[in-house]
Amino acid sequence: MARKPHSAGAPANNQNAVKSGAFAYLRRTEEGRLIPANLALVESQVIDDVETGGPTGRIWKAAVRMATAGDLLWNYMTQGPSEFTHGLKHWGWLVNSEVRAWREFLKARGDTRGGDLLDGALKALTTDDEGEADDDEAQD
Repeated sequence: MARKPHSAGAPANNQNAVKSGAFAYLRRTEEGRLIPANLALVESQVIDDVETGGPTGRIWKAAVRMATAGDLLWNYMTQGPSEFTHGLKHWGWLVNSEVRAWREFLKARGDTRGGDLLDGALKALTTDDEGEADDDEAQD
């Protein structure tokens, strides 16, 4: 018996996948609808980027975009307690993703010292002016 590749469908709590993710793509192709033309244009731009700057250029671009999104979200979060609470989880994800992207960028460039610089910068953010770990950090 032939089984549809996505017969289970998208999880009920992930309607974004149904509208614009992989499940939407599968449904459109099963219905014979073409991929939107702008997708082909974006894909060709990605290919050009990789051919021009290599994967390292794409990693750099991703890190910059994560940093930009994180800073924009932080600006929103500082508008009030409700905004802070609403954005905190997303901001944490963005910052963590940015740090990982920078590490991958440095690794791809073959920068052996850059990871130490990044780790040093992160440590500086979690220490006070006297060089002692913040209370939260010290208890870990």
